[in-house]
Amino acid sequence: MAKEKSTKVKGGDFKAFLGEGSEFSGVLTFEGAVRIYGKFQGEIMTKGTLIVGETAVLNADISAGVVKISGKVQGNVTASNRLEMLDGGQLHGDVRAPVLVVQEGAVLDGALEMTRQGVKAEGPIEPKKAETKPENVEL
Repeated sequence: MAKEKSTKVKGGDFKAFLGEGSEFSGVLTFEGAVRIYGKFQGEIMTKGTLIVGETAVLNADISAGVVKISGKVQGNVTASNRLEMLDGGQLHGDVRAPVLVVQEGAVLDGALEMTRQGVKAEGPIEPKKAETKPENVEL
């Protein structure tokens, strides 16, 4: 009889797993930790940990305590504690987080707003407007 292996993360076991080849659309809310290796479209909200595996493709806005990205994410990410961009991870969207770790080989394409750890950011991420400078003005 094979023994089931439990995967541990800081704060407890994984509550759910969306495997490679699986697809899900909708709103995902959970406590604890979730791993995604398949395709997900929609919105993810948790105070827990979201791990986006190497084969995952997400088109989602994410709000979580901790987010670790090794796969592909298209959407905005708000991490109340920490965002980790791991080798091979791609994020195309804006980020709000107090701690950002980017490993060599990761891609982050979007605006970044650093907040204080544990402080809930207010409202959606708004793009900053570029200041315009006057062109050559003769005096």
